[in-house]
Amino acid sequence: MLSKHPSQETTTVLKRCLAAFSVTLCAAAAWGAPARIAAPAPDADDALIALGKGIPGFGGMFRDAEGATHVYMLDPTTRGAAVDKALGELARPTDETAGAPAILHRADFTFERLVAWKRALGPVLSIPGVLSLDADEAHNRVTIGIARDLATADRERLEAALDAGGVPRGAVRLQEGEPFAALPLVVDKRAVPSVGIQDKVRPVPGGVQVAFGCTTTTCFICTNGFTAQLGKTLGFVINSHCTGERGTVDFMRYSQSLPSGGSVATEIADPPLFACDVGRRCRFSDAAFVKFDKKSFGSLAHIARPDGNDPELGSLVMTPGTARFVVGGAGPSPLTGDVVHKIGRTTGWTYGEVVATCVQVNVGDTDLTYGCQTAVAAGAAGGDSGSPVFTWNGGNTALLQGILWGGGVLGAQNVFVFSSLGQIQQELGTLKIK
Repeated sequence: MLSKHPSQETTTVLKRCLAAFSVTLCAAAAWGAPARIAAPAPDADDALIALGKGIPGFGGMFRDAEGATHVYMLDPTTRGAAVDKALGELARPTDETAGAPAILHRADFTFERLVAWKRALGPVLSIPGVLSLDADEAHNRVTIGIARDLATADRERLEAALDAGGVPRGAVRLQEGEPFAALPLVVDKRAVPSVGIQDKVRPVPGGVQVAFGCTTTTCFICTNGFTAQLGKTLGFVINSHCTGERGTVDFMRYSQSLPSGGSVATEIADPPLFACDVGRRCRFSDAAFVKFDKKSFGSLAHIARPDGNDPELGSLVMTPGTARFVVGGAGPSPLTGDVVHKIGRTTGWTYGEVVATCVQVNVGDTDLTYGCQTAVAAGAAGGDSGSPVFTWNGGNTALLQGILWGGGVLGAQNVFVFSSLGQIQQELGTLKIK
């Protein structure tokens, strides 16, 4: 049985994590999950820095709507065989851009420097009205998301924090938006569910409706993320906010799709929140692990496949009812501009471009911050919390990226936000996904 409270050993490691949160990801420590990782681990920013090591003055990279690769360099005229080879390796050309060289832009700052500034500015996340913090590889800036109605006093606090942080003002980009919020749903449990991913499906794949926390008349609704094996235990990954309490193992029971369909699983792992920055609590993923009551209930390496997709509102129906994506493994960490997909019980199969990577996100109306999340310009709505997010290049194979937990607005774009598979495993431990 897993403890609801961290041990003294856990508390000690969490204190170390506090100091490391704005520097790199670290395991939150042992709360009963099979894997214990005490050392810090690189995050997606570190991975991008490593990717650009062969390019002098590398300032970041992104893809445009046509799939072309754009690379920032302090001096784009710096060339040579080694540099050209490194640029070619970064391009990862799509079919549309096969053979096209990377498009170069003059950078004002190296990406490594932007990441260092981002981490140094971590405390600004405690200022009311600050939404997010990102080393923005698409703009060669540190981008800070702020509420459109940011109070004058809070703006002054932000300006003072930027001055005190020693970060050049020209390196900071302020982006107005709206708070990020979790996306569970409350429904009348007496209602008859629709066909497709809202209906009873056995064995249970990723991307279908689950119910929990029911009263005599209502249930909370989320989406099953993906089936996985944690140690020898078969279950599925779902959002921590789709449990009784974030960061606490309360052994919540889950039905699929409603109580009338029968209980199928019990929560057994939900890493604790920990203190970070100034007056906030943090996690590296919005994820918990739920154990199937019977192994026969689960369907490893399968995600429900609706009939069609759309950027905002896709199909909920599967034809035939056994239509599935097969999880072929973990997908490569997406870049800004890459396209990813999700399956959710409310908006179905939607897809869109990644608009921010490894961004620290505040959850609206809470004191919670999630580190190194990915934002995608695509449709999501209440009940889509937990949706599996994946890369898809046609056919039946999906490469898993993580699970959706919320939505918000960045600039003028409605986005959903997801925790990556790497972040999830950093907290839950190694997961077998196929």
